[in-house]
Amino acid sequence: MNQTVLKKYAELITAVGVNLQKGQNLLITTSPQQYEFALEIADTAYQMGANYVEIRSTSERLLKSRIDHTDLSQLGYHPNYDLVREYEMLANRWAIVRLDNTIEFDVLKDSENEKVEKYYTLASKFHKIWHQALMKSAIPWCVCALPSLNWAKKIAEKNQININEDQLWEEFIKILRLDKDNPAQSWKEFSDTLQKNANQLNQQEFDKIVFQGDGTDLEIGLIPKSIWEGGYSYLPDGRCFLPNIPTEELCTTPDFKKTSGVVKNTRPFELMGVFVEDLTMEFQNGKVVNYSAKKGEETMKQFFAMDEKNRYLGEVALVDCQSPIFQSNLLFNNILFDENAACHIALGDGYPTSLANYEQLTTDEMLINAGCNVAAGHIDIMIGSEQIDVKGYTKDNKCIPIIQKGMFVI
Repeated sequence: MNQTVLKKYAELITAVGVNLQKGQNLLITTSPQQYEFALEIADTAYQMGANYVEIRSTSERLLKSRIDHTDLSQLGYHPNYDLVREYEMLANRWAIVRLDNTIEFDVLKDSENEKVEKYYTLASKFHKIWHQALMKSAIPWCVCALPSLNWAKKIAEKNQININEDQLWEEFIKILRLDKDNPAQSWKEFSDTLQKNANQLNQQEFDKIVFQGDGTDLEIGLIPKSIWEGGYSYLPDGRCFLPNIPTEELCTTPDFKKTSGVVKNTRPFELMGVFVEDLTMEFQNGKVVNYSAKKGEETMKQFFAMDEKNRYLGEVALVDCQSPIFQSNLLFNNILFDENAACHIALGDGYPTSLANYEQLTTDEMLINAGCNVAAGHIDIMIGSEQIDVKGYTKDNKCIPIIQKGMFVI
């Protein structure tokens, strides 16, 4: 890809994604194969006045080596300096960029299930404070991705089409508005539009929303003090950042005790290194009581075993079929893109920032009492399609259509 596009993308990530400030420190995590683009982001950050930039490389293959060859009793080990780094970054308000790994796929599918579950359970506990801080938008963070040859091959395989890396870049550029003269300004304007749409939902003061169609009949109760969000998230000092690039969703935190019915996913998703397909779940009183999957059923079992609260919802999001990601007609096999192509729910941890009074909810117990799920995991599951209808119900049971046949009507 030409340097002009890469530079535009790096500027979008730093200026809009994390809204980097002069004198701020930045952490970039990346796979080894995409280190070169991480350097481009770092260079852009320093040009913007960054105080210090660290690039940290992570690898699914390295994780597989550890899980496959390390004794079960040793999988919980993490060096203490990892905690020190996290506390340092939180205390000094670092910005965090994560380049999604689009190189390694299904790496852990043949690893021993018990060891995979053990690793993720203990890692979740070790990084709990860090994870909760990100969920509360204590510091700016942005998840993004970069086209790769392996990603193009996986997309071609899943969609049964011919698509190479250059063609993937063509789709990518359109979706991320990198074909605009000023992508950063385009995303700022689009984020404003998402927020206006979210405010329109908030004005309705829905008590619950219902998804119907394509194998789904699901009722999700909302928290009286929950708010719909779209586009920007906000830091404690009021500055904004864009946690996901791209983003197309309007989302909120539901009451985790008030979900009932049956839901079927419409796009595969990756969980603990394995892709889950054709998942059906039944909810009662907020909890997943039955589930089955064509692929990845054992992985879902592991996810639920990590924490009982992983059986409850932490997020519900609305995306209609006008999304450029949906319009591409591609299954990306990447949650960042696929969740922004369709309505989705998330099992596990909820976003406290979707509660109007979240600053007052300073403990897990207070969040739980307010209806916000507190769990060890968070996994997005796509449930939207052109056959899905979504309706909102007010406290007096007035029904207001939100989405019909996959398209917003509100």
